[in-house]
Parts: sequence; C-alpha cells; structure tokens
Amino acid sequence: MASQLISGLDGVDHKVDPGSPTDSPYATESPTLPKSLPEAISYLSQSELFSQKMGQQFINFIIRMKQSEINRFLQSVADQLPEDYLLQVTNWEQREYFELF
Repeated sequence: MASQLISGLDGVDHKVDPGSPTDSPYATESPTLPKSLPEAISYLSQSELFSQKMGQQFINFIIRMKQSEINRFLQSVADQLPEDYLLQVTNWEQREYFELF
C-alpha cells in the first residue's frame, strides 16, 4: 500500500498523465506491471524513488526477504517441470499464502 501511495503522490507531484481509463488494460500499449516476483524485485532494486522514500536499508531488507521466498518456492518444486508448477497453485503456495487468510 505504501508503494502505491508513493507512486501516486510522485505522479501528482510530477503532473504525470495517467492516460484514459480502459476496460481492457492488457489490450493497450501502456507499460505493464511486473509479471513475476523476480521481475518485481528487479524493478524495486533499480527504483531511485522507493530507495529515496523508503530508505535503501529497508529496500535491501524487502529484496532479501522476497529472494528467500523465491528460493523456498524453487526448493519445493525442484523435482517438477516448470509447466507443472507454473500453471497451477502448488501445495507450497497454498501453505505459504492461503492459510494466512
């Protein structure tokens, strides 16, 4: 939530045009959000805005936590083919995320 507030306020401060609303966001030429956790981590590690607003120490902590999450997931699916675990919710994901809610 903090990242959305930071991004939104930065857009307001810099008078960024958000573009027209659309009912089919994936059919536009607008930039897309990261499609995976590793891709999101890469963007976060390169973000001067988030480093400035949240502090580099905090960003490094979040990146380490999320990289650990990725490593735990990869260990849990090490004996499977990617097409077997990328197209369905795995037991690891159910245990890791669903039980929280």
